Amino acid sequence: MWRRCLAGVLLPLPLAFGGMMAFLDAYGQTDRARPAHAIVILGAGVNAQGVPGPALRTRTLHAVALYHSGLAPFIICTGGLGTYAPAESRAAATLAMRHGVPSHALLLEETSTNTWQNVGNAARLCRAHGFRSVVVVSDPYHLWRARRNFAAMGITAYPSPTLNRDPALRARMTAREVFSVLRDCLALR
Repeated sequence: MWRRCLAGVLLPLPLAFGGMMAFLDAYGQTDRARPAHAIVILGAGVNAQGVPGPALRTRTLHAVALYHSGLAPFIICTGGLGTYAPAESRAAATLAMRHGVPSHALLLEETSTNTWQNVGNAARLCRAHGFRSVVVVSDPYHLWRARRNFAAMGITAYPSPTLNRDPALRARMTAREVFSVLRDCLALR
């Protein structure tokens, strides 16, 4: 009898976790980009050579393509100093300039170390410049939380995903994101 009770309590947990993974993954697969005041690149790692790692490179090049398509006149690069210099935002800005984005179209947020700070600091830059809407660029698993965080800060965000990477990494990162969403919900943000 106690085994049935325990199974009745524990069985919903993996189902809920899997359901949340499926939701986050499905949400992130749709590009919702539309004209906005700015494009925001959420930070990701810089490698030992001081250049954007795979995630930051992909995010930056996607944002550059959106910029060149005329979706927004500014790109906000977010991310502070991680394991390797320079700051994530500076590495993204350097790559964007190499791909034809003029320096006057780039705004840098160089102190954040997580998504909540990326969004909060980007939102402060937006308010300082009178921006009310952004296209937020990140990996698909990350976009639901990013949009939610921007909404909490009074900024309308239109998510635009980068291309999916390998399936194992996609599953691992989406699973990790479930824990980040739960953490944010428990912290009431």
